[in-house]
Amino acid sequence: MRGDRWITAAALGTVLVFGLAAAALAAAAGGRSATSLVTLEVAPRGPGSISTDTPGFDLGAGNDTTPISGPCTNSEGEGECRWGFPRGTPVELTANPTADGFYGWSSPDCPSTGSCTVTVDDDVTTIVGQFNPLTLGVKLSRDDAGTVTSSPAGIDCSADTDDGCLHAFKANTPVQLTVSGGDFTRWKGDCFPADQRTCTIVVDDEKTWAGVTFDGDDGPQLETTINVLLQVKKLGGGGGTVTATGIECGAQCARRVTFGDTVSLTAQPDGASTFDGWGGLCARTQRTCEFPAGPITRVDVKFGHETLTARVVGVGVHRSGAKRTVVMQLRVNRMTNALLVLRRHGHKVARARYEVHPGRNGLRLAVRRSVAPGPCRLGVTVVDPDGGAPQLFSRAIRLPKLR
Repeated sequence: MRGDRWITAAALGTVLVFGLAAAALAAAAGGRSATSLVTLEVAPRGPGSISTDTPGFDLGAGNDTTPISGPCTNSEGEGECRWGFPRGTPVELTANPTADGFYGWSSPDCPSTGSCTVTVDDDVTTIVGQFNPLTLGVKLSRDDAGTVTSSPAGIDCSADTDDGCLHAFKANTPVQLTVSGGDFTRWKGDCFPADQRTCTIVVDDEKTWAGVTFDGDDGPQLETTINVLLQVKKLGGGGGTVTATGIECGAQCARRVTFGDTVSLTAQPDGASTFDGWGGLCARTQRTCEFPAGPITRVDVKFGHETLTARVVGVGVHRSGAKRTVVMQLRVNRMTNALLVLRRHGHKVARARYEVHPGRNGLRLAVRRSVAPGPCRLGVTVVDPDGGAPQLFSRAIRLPKLR
């Protein structure tokens, strides 16, 4: 994934200071200034802008005292806006399209194409808004060495100056590019498979670039784009791990990723939990989820608890000399507590409480010598760790005479 590294959200370092000298000192020290502002990175992609009526500060001005004075219009290439707000502020964002409408936001906090409210709890948060259409561009390592065409139609490019080397498509359209003629070597950019004459690229950025290399040339220089902060958050009452390239996330993690890079996350619930999905990003049945960073800047991974199941698999009475012990086997799928109560003619004559673990548990209940032999009833109460109704079991047993 282009050498990017994962870091915990608590360690994300955007230094917010009152002057350039203070900024340099804070950066050199690896620390933060005393200001309480956190950073919201706002990145419109395509023909439109993103605005807010929430009071905040334009950190792109080189300080944290200049108020936000207008919409973010930095909508292509390396363009974005950095706004500062007090931690915990709910920031309302509005998309303002200027062409064929707004496609959508990059966070599950904003599932629709309407306004978006993002609560800035972390040191840095990235939000991307995609507008329609987005431009696909093709560059060649040399002119007139071959011709690149597309499906859907629009690209017809044999020299970088051709009008057909740029074409607008609806956001997130997969486009097949085919190169004909020339001594083709490989594609450059996010068009795959890179070593075949026909590749597929998703038009998700403004601009989205593909380069084609001929006859062992150096690949054409493609324009650079932004890096986004991808955040992964674990939700739900269960437990589990989320990994990517061998790195495990805690309650949440974040990573700087180049816009458009493919990210692969794998979720693994712990022994007492269930995997409850990716918040709609991928199918719940998929433990591994692949997606492009940029159009997606936050992923919610949900873990729940298995429903408690308990079963009594055996009950008996063991007699040894002057001792009588009720023995039983209890099988559960989650760690919890079990209460054993022995009654004779409705009166409690023995009790014991156990912590039980997933699997089969051998439980014992000692009976006093003063308890007369004869029929008794063993009651077993298994506590629901989620606070639900306990599971109750009852078994008739007979106490033998003492020897």
